[in-house]
Amino acid sequence: AALEGPVSDLQAATMWLAQHGMADPNNAGAAAYAYMDLMGLVTLGWMWLKMASAADQALKGDAKEGRDFYEAKLVTARFYAQRELPLSSALRRKIEAGSESLMALPAEAS
Repeated sequence: AALEGPVSDLQAATMWLAQHGMADPNNAGAAAYAYMDLMGLVTLGWMWLKMASAADQALKGDAKEGRDFYEAKLVTARFYAQRELPLSSALRRKIEAGSESLMALPAEAS
């Protein structure tokens, strides 16, 4: 459930970038870093989901060894879901802000 919003943000940002990046290449350039961050954030969230699922399965098993390791995986996955994944909406807003404010300052003024 924690990945639904971030995946939706990534999909919407991708669609926005496809439409507005073609219309104005400055939009693509202005969004590039935030898009890279968003893609990495969502991908890492997906990997934490896979690790948490594997840890949960291991904890449900009979194995006595490694319980601390698997429990730490679950705690870390929960931390990532609660503290990092919410950044996706801010990254999406940065992407969808376009290039206007970035390109407003003339090159000679910088």
